[in-house]
Amino acid sequence: MKTIRRIGIVIIFIGVCVIGVQIIYLITLTPKETYPEDSYLKNELKKTALVIVAHDDDAVVFSGTTSLLAANGWDISFMCFYTDYWRPEDNPTRRQEMNNIAEIQGLKNIDLVDFTVRNRLDTVNNPWMPIPYDKFQDNYKIDSLKIYIEDAIEKYNPSVIFTLDNVIGL
Repeated sequence: MKTIRRIGIVIIFIGVCVIGVQIIYLITLTPKETYPEDSYLKNELKKTALVIVAHDDDAVVFSGTTSLLAANGWDISFMCFYTDYWRPEDNPTRRQEMNNIAEIQGLKNIDLVDFTVRNRLDTVNNPWMPIPYDKFQDNYKIDSLKIYIEDAIEKYNPSVIFTLDNVIGL
């Protein structure tokens, strides 16, 4: 009986140590930086925003911000691109899902643009390899894409635009 009790105590001790080490490790990963309070979005008088993303599922990146802004009276428009060549049977479902998201997040407008962005879509040889910026003009329909985006900016006249690109301009 003493042996079983000792084994039980050892197992509990090891478990506590293992869990404790994991908790300490997780604590070291907590953010320690602080950021100044954002004043632009709070003080902007013309509360209109435009979210431009490549794919409808990319909108999740901004969901917290757009929900907060919508709750504070902002008119938020959303624009994304999709194509019929990927999985056309999904498009009605994707449209309905985006309408549901718009209702939940309080988005005012949704533009799901049916547009094939790539000039030559290679679906066989490395279709997902990154393309250097100096090769964009060869691979993407940048001029047509700019027109779609310019039209959306003129249509909604946003005071702020949210997008995923970390490079200014094309």
